[in-house]
Amino acid sequence: MSSPSLKLDDKSKNPNERLDSPPSKKEKTEVNSSNKDAPNTTKEDSPKKSDPSHDDKKSEHNQDKGEDTKENVEEEKKEETKQDDKDEKQDDKGIPAKEAKKPDPSNPQGIVDMETFGQILEMDEDENDRDFSSGIVYNFYEQAFETFKELDTALKEEDMHTLHTKGHFLKGSSAALGLIKLKQSCEKIQVFGKLQDPKTQKEISKDEALKQVNEALTSAKDEYSEAEGWLKAFYGE
Repeated sequence: MSSPSLKLDDKSKNPNERLDSPPSKKEKTEVNSSNKDAPNTTKEDSPKKSDPSHDDKKSEHNQDKGEDTKENVEEEKKEETKQDDKDEKQDDKGIPAKEAKKPDPSNPQGIVDMETFGQILEMDEDENDRDFSSGIVYNFYEQAFETFKELDTALKEEDMHTLHTKGHFLKGSSAALGLIKLKQSCEKIQVFGKLQDPKTQKEISKDEALKQVNEALTSAKDEYSEAEGWLKAFYGE
């Protein structure tokens, strides 16, 4: 009796070959379709982890920037304070005031010749009412202020004639009030303006004269501020 024949798939007569055969086109299509529907989990979609070292550098940069800004603000405040101090060292006429304690009106200390200044005071009708002498002094303040401005301009422009004439004018005004030191400096300006040496009366070069005028003018401004301080103290200002 013959055994029943095993029916195989038409596509393969060997069962082993059928089991090991590659997937059909239909099966490939189904696999590809399922892959498309699956979520894409590439490195690009994964959240980026922050680099701790980068964050630290960024924090340090921001901190340094804040410190720089703070230092700039402090520097500006220091400059403003310096400018305020500089402004306070100038009197109401813009002439640098010499740093010194308030002068004693009873002690002229070589600033004022009291014999000469006393002649001005004698013109006052009353010692308690110094209107006349104070008027002369206030007029001198205004004259000195304008003269110093003219001397500064003349020195800048190297105008020797103006240096000579204005030095002579301020010398006379200061001498009338007995302002000893100021008178001497103004006399130097007057003589240097003529291109002469005050001591020898010999002729000097223009460059040397301008150099000496600059020094004498600086001294004159300091001496004026000193004299003005004493006069204001004398009149109770």
